[in-house]
Amino acid sequence: MEDLDSKILFLRQPDPFEQSVRLTCGALLGIVIGGCAWIRYRLSWPAGAAVTVTAIVLCALGARKYGDDFWYGLFEFWAWPWGRK
Repeated sequence: MEDLDSKILFLRQPDPFEQSVRLTCGALLGIVIGGCAWIRYRLSWPAGAAVTVTAIVLCALGARKYGDDFWYGLFEFWAWPWGRK
């Protein structure tokens, strides 16, 4: 029988500085996504603000929690027709 201790992965927890960098970069992406949606769909002030705030919160929290996996997933999503096969 295999040793179960050899199967355990210890994942490194990001330090507070890395978490703040992840949060900031995700928030910046949310600003870009929300602003582009606001302009493209010609949203009114309340709707545009709601979309932008939602995008900021979702991108910031996603980047903070998932880190590089969040960004890789986003890049694969945006490159979907031309992405890896």
